[in-house]
Amino acid sequence: MSRVTLFLAFLLAGPTRAGLAASLPGPNVQQLIERSASEIAADWREAPNYSFIERDVERERDSQPSRKTYEVIMLDGSPYNRLISTDDQPLTPWDQAEAKHKLQSEIRKRKRESSEQRSTRISKYLKARHQDVALLQAMADAFAFQMVGSEIVESHDCWVLDASPKPGYQPTSRETKVLSGMRGRLWIDKASGQWVKVQAEVLAQTLAQLNVR
Repeated sequence: MSRVTLFLAFLLAGPTRAGLAASLPGPNVQQLIERSASEIAADWREAPNYSFIERDVERERDSQPSRKTYEVIMLDGSPYNRLISTDDQPLTPWDQAEAKHKLQSEIRKRKRESSEQRSTRISKYLKARHQDVALLQAMADAFAFQMVGSEIVESHDCWVLDASPKPGYQPTSRETKVLSGMRGRLWIDKASGQWVKVQAEVLAQTLAQLNVR
């Protein structure tokens, strides 16, 4: 799974703040994107203080989507994802026991870490968070957004926007290079500014050119 795919999965997770209290203005599309991106980045800065639920949906071309839901727990300085459901169905007793065993094993593993190992683990997590924020900010610059309507998604009243590569965008890193070969659609909650749902497609030609895995 590529770094960008992981980023898009994480994008919808995290504590939700009151944020843009009233309905977003108008809306001016670019202003809507910039303000919502800022709102999400602020949420991420708060993430280490919370446990939260993350729901990941993956779909290969011409196949049924796979849905996994995790409780994301901050465990001694970095997160741990504990599986709590698959395809929107509760885990079987066997799978619950396995998830509990994996969590207990990870707790023991982190307790046995040397100070150097712990520092390396936490530094890696913080570096990834920094990259995620940079990628989020780059998305606001890399795409041309077009309002295509509104839609109710899981009780959220959302603006629906299509995103396509912006001509002349100059990527600044390996990760942001991928953005120039992506297109997608996003659903933004009108009240909170949160990105409720994201659909993104990375063109196979782009992956081949960049050798992204």
